Amino acid sequence: MNKIHLLTKLFVSILLLQVLSCSSKNNTERSGDYSNEIKRILTFDERKLDSLDSDRQIVNLIVEAKKYEDRREYAHSALLYQKALQYDSTSSLLFMLGNSLFEAGMYNDAKNAYKASLLIDIDNTKSLSKLINIYIIENDFRSAEVLIGKLLENADDKESMLTVAELYSKTDSRKAIEIYEELHKKYPDQTITLKLLNLYSSENEQKKYYSLLFDYVENNPESSIKYIDDLLMYYIENDNISKFNELLDIADKDVSQNGLNKLFSVVSAKFVDVNANFPDKFKFALLERIDSRFILQADINYNAGIIAYKLSKNEAGDNYFQRALKAAEELDVTLPFYIGYFYFDNNEYKKSVNVLSDYVHIKQQGVWELDYYLAHSYLAMDQKDSAVKYLKTAMMRDSTKFFIYTDIGLVYDGMGKSDSAIYYYDMALSLNPDDNTTLNNYAYTLAQAEQDLDKALEMINKVIAQDSLRPTFLDTYAWVKYKMGDYESAKEYLIKANENSEENAEILYHLAEVYKKLGILDKAKDFADKAFAIEPDNKDIKKLIQELRTP
Repeated sequence: MNKIHLLTKLFVSILLLQVLSCSSKNNTERSGDYSNEIKRILTFDERKLDSLDSDRQIVNLIVEAKKYEDRREYAHSALLYQKALQYDSTSSLLFMLGNSLFEAGMYNDAKNAYKASLLIDIDNTKSLSKLINIYIIENDFRSAEVLIGKLLENADDKESMLTVAELYSKTDSRKAIEIYEELHKKYPDQTITLKLLNLYSSENEQKKYYSLLFDYVENNPESSIKYIDDLLMYYIENDNISKFNELLDIADKDVSQNGLNKLFSVVSAKFVDVNANFPDKFKFALLERIDSRFILQADINYNAGIIAYKLSKNEAGDNYFQRALKAAEELDVTLPFYIGYFYFDNNEYKKSVNVLSDYVHIKQQGVWELDYYLAHSYLAMDQKDSAVKYLKTAMMRDSTKFFIYTDIGLVYDGMGKSDSAIYYYDMALSLNPDDNTTLNNYAYTLAQAEQDLDKALEMINKVIAQDSLRPTFLDTYAWVKYKMGDYESAKEYLIKANENSEENAEILYHLAEVYKKLGILDKAKDFADKAFAIEPDNKDIKKLIQELRTP
């Protein structure tokens, strides 16, 4: 055996004897004295190391082992390191063996290799760090903390302190924060800042987190789009408009146009979220930035249009929408649909028609939405012929949407064309025979036309069995019963419908008609007047009131 190997075996034997003798004693450690604990931790199964005689062989084996490591064949590299140890055993070689064993998932063997490395050189911080990692993986936090304490004794440079802080981040976040804060004062580089930000976040130290985050963004604006967004939301939450504007000033000055596009796209989208309730001053501040920029960014201008409408700046909103449409790709109907639907949803039906009608000519297979909402915008303006025209176009674009057939039937019913309505209801039911809305509308059309009332009753019974509370369904059931001459049943279901809804002109009108048939004229007049107050232009209601006033 060579001299180094003999000395190593002698050192291990002496240490083992010391550990055995110490185990029978009760002793109290002084603060910072880790010697006894370290001896306990470093006790390991001694492996026999045969000795050969060539330094050149060691170098060759290490080179070959590194090649296996590069290919991630760690079991092979570990075998080669073990062979190298037969020639000589050094702390660094044992560290390399431990690394291969660790990567191969052989944690217990890796642990023994690191321990052997430390028995040769107790100040080998790399082996110490790796050994601590294994104890953390094994949830042996007592051993890990003891060795971290030892590591901290020798941590007098940046890298060592970083290692200690990283290890503490797995066992004691507060200590890790203290070390990283000390490091940040001496070496305020990006890596330390990001580590500290993660720890502040995990410990919910918001004030420190956002203060440091602002400093980080100020020094790294181009690479911090996500962080700028987070900061802006934080300033909104804390009603800090000055910091909000200061941060946007930094972005304007130091972030590239491409970066600004991404930032304002993300931020403006949050402002238009249905659940967002940001103070108006932040909306105005954002619009002021958008107004003179982003002419070619369709999504930002679209969001700006919605924000302007939220501020009741409708004309400005319309201008943003026009900018968005000009910036959008000519053959892409997605944005026109969104804008048209926005107008539709806000009861701006004429504007919805103006936008959607400019783009419905674009033939995109399966894109039925433009025609569909254009039709409903026309319907809202009581232009039923145009509504039917575009509903049929939507149907031709996608013939699988049963509700389009249902809507066509509903429009025809409103036009008094019951035969056409029935035809399209039948088409809808061929695609979805159990749809309650279609069955309800179909039954009502049959009742209005006073034809096939038994079929109408069968349909609405099926609906009521599924949903016995919806006022519309109850009203249809009552109206079928009315047409069949069962006025008491009709009255009963109309009263339920009226109780379950806000005042509805059609339900009130039907109640008036039922009470008229029952000869209860004072109630008939009362409900007719209520219906008229809601829909003063309804011809049927006017006619009924005139009949009730005639002696």
